[in-house]
Amino acid sequence: MPSTKDMQAAVMRVQVQDGRLSLEHMSLKLDSAEDAAAIVTKIQEAHNLEELCLSGNTIGVQAAKAIAGALAKQPSFKRAMWADMFTGRLRSEIPEVLRAFGQAIIISGAKLETLDLSDNAFGPDGVEAVRELLVSPAGFSLQSLRFHNNGLGPGGGKILSEALLTCHANAAEAGAEFAPKSVVVNRNRLRDEGATNLANAYKTIGSLRLLSMFENSINAPGIVALAEAFQSNPNLEDIDLCDNTFTSEGGIAMSRVLPSLTKLHSINFDDCLIRSGGFMAMAEAFSSSCPKLKKVSLAYNEADGTSGIAVARALVQKPHVKWVNINGNNFGAEAVDKIQRVLPGDILQSLSEDDEDDGESGSDGEDVDNDQGADSEGDASEPTDNISVSSVDTQLDRLCFPTEQLSVSEARTVLQAPSGAKVCQLGRQQDVLRQAVDAIQDNTRQVAIAFAEACNVVRQGDAQAKAAESFVDCVLSASLSQSNVFADELVSEILVQTGLLKSEDKIVPRLSDMRGLLQLLRHAVMQPYFPRPSASILAAFMTKPNKLLAGDVQEDRSRLLQVLYSM
Repeated sequence: MPSTKDMQAAVMRVQVQDGRLSLEHMSLKLDSAEDAAAIVTKIQEAHNLEELCLSGNTIGVQAAKAIAGALAKQPSFKRAMWADMFTGRLRSEIPEVLRAFGQAIIISGAKLETLDLSDNAFGPDGVEAVRELLVSPAGFSLQSLRFHNNGLGPGGGKILSEALLTCHANAAEAGAEFAPKSVVVNRNRLRDEGATNLANAYKTIGSLRLLSMFENSINAPGIVALAEAFQSNPNLEDIDLCDNTFTSEGGIAMSRVLPSLTKLHSINFDDCLIRSGGFMAMAEAFSSSCPKLKKVSLAYNEADGTSGIAVARALVQKPHVKWVNINGNNFGAEAVDKIQRVLPGDILQSLSEDDEDDGESGSDGEDVDNDQGADSEGDASEPTDNISVSSVDTQLDRLCFPTEQLSVSEARTVLQAPSGAKVCQLGRQQDVLRQAVDAIQDNTRQVAIAFAEACNVVRQGDAQAKAAESFVDCVLSASLSQSNVFADELVSEILVQTGLLKSEDKIVPRLSDMRGLLQLLRHAVMQPYFPRPSASILAAFMTKPNKLLAGDVQEDRSRLLQVLYSM
């Protein structure tokens, strides 16, 4: 162990750069005020100190109080990087250190932006010790919170949730805004209680862009609560919930919130026991939403081949998807072969650990609590992988695209908020659709949205193509019969809703399949209901340079133009 003199000499060689003092991984053992003297000097000499990194050292109470005294005079302080700084310390010491540091930041008048307390095994007592800091004006400005691997448990999750809610209320009362962007609470065994409490806080906050809560022994009730909270956080871009236990119930709940997360870039739901039912629900959600999705990881979820193919078909239509991992499921050799033909090799990760035994046993170790057992029975009816490739399309059609008869009132509701699956369902129920289409036929935006959803499924199989075309024929024939002016406005709105034409309203495009759009437009313009003047407008637009209409869709664009020129 280095002497105090050696430690101080090592610290004095460190330079403050751009407002950052980093003593990271110097293995300093700071027990007394004397041990911390060099750090105190560095802080005192720093002008506008913004960051102090103490990670990878071990800080005792007296040393912490000395450092805190200097930190209390740094009003510019923003980033507390205090991961892994209690190795070898008594658990009773840790809250005293955290309270000393927290009070120093409050006294300084600093506006904290980042608090990283990862890899400190302090449990509920530790988060209680930083509660005062979190709820103070110093905490109103927090953008990033990291509580990774702290042993919080359900009790610590509750304390953290209460602190976040109090901070939000205090900030609002002070005319400020508490709007953190990133929250990391991994490896804390929060279980359903802790996850549900935190979900309540997330729902109130509503500003999250990144949320990571992997390895927390969360089962379906906690996942459902988190899914509900995500609806209040529409700017979410990155979600990591791997190694929890969704079951199909949680997977379906999560799939229902995905359409509201239009900025979502990355999801990691590996090793979550989502199973086939959850996979199918997510496939439907992917097919009609998540336009900015780039990275999807759904490995080791006991999903069967049918649901795996459904997910692959949905993701291949996403223009920005660059990385897909669905390894370690129960697809079977025939389904693996089909998936590899659907998703390009530079996107699809290895399927080398696919388990052909599609038992969906559900015995997944200690993190699977009692509510998993109940779900196992419910999943028994899910399709297994004893299938041939020739039967896959039939099963996909049955599982992805509902066949139950809708009432006219239900159909009107669907038309006002359509999805790809519902479009196919209505396309097969022409009598009901004709009676319900009046709900949207006078609204160019609603008709354009419905058309875009039909485009997303038209290439998912012959049955889906036929249903999508029937749906479009019914809706457009009712809408385009009104006037040429309405028809021209509708064509423009379709281009807006599919992302080909910019809008002042900054609309997020509904389209996930550009080839589907071109094919369905070609079908529509060939029908008697499509007015020639509107075809001319569409032809003029399609001839203009547009990067979305280049590349592998060029052939479909040319076919559409051939039809338009012949009219």
